[in-house]
Amino acid sequence: MKPFTDQELIEGLKMRNNHVVQFMLEEYLPMIEYMIEKMGGGTEDAKDIFQEALIILIIKIDKGEFVLSAKFSTYLYAISKKLLLYQRKKQKVATKYSKNFIAEFEKPHFTEKYDKELKQKIFKHYFDQLSEVCQNILKLYWLELPIKEIASKLGKKEGYIRTRKSTCKKKLIELIINNPDKI
Repeated sequence: MKPFTDQELIEGLKMRNNHVVQFMLEEYLPMIEYMIEKMGGGTEDAKDIFQEALIILIIKIDKGEFVLSAKFSTYLYAISKKLLLYQRKKQKVATKYSKNFIAEFEKPHFTEKYDKELKQKIFKHYFDQLSEVCQNILKLYWLELPIKEIASKLGKKEGYIRTRKSTCKKKLIELIINNPDKI
């Protein structure tokens, strides 16, 4: 493909000449890819940034704001680098925001803390109303001790422990559900 002068590139972009765009892709995209890869980006990032840079150039040319004060390739390179840095800055801010948002979201809200404390208060209130045998059986059961070990510790038979455990759990659940004291 024949090389274009800087002025021909500008005129070609103004006229939306496909040959000019094709020339720029072949001539300048590798330079942009190299720069972006050296800065930690990938080929797809380079293509996206190259397209954005072309769009910026075309908009400036159309508005009559484009003034070429250096080589066209240098100007394109500078725009691409600024776009990459701007994109990174946005990603950094977005990452920081999402981390802070997630951290804030994960903090227990005071109502959650209040609800948890209230549930614990209700549970303790009704748990304390159970017989000492029920309390001991349930405490050992919640420590995930096997029924056989609970029976051994309390000097009872396994069948008795199974039956009492079920009865005690049902009693505790009934007390909490009915909650006549409205703690």
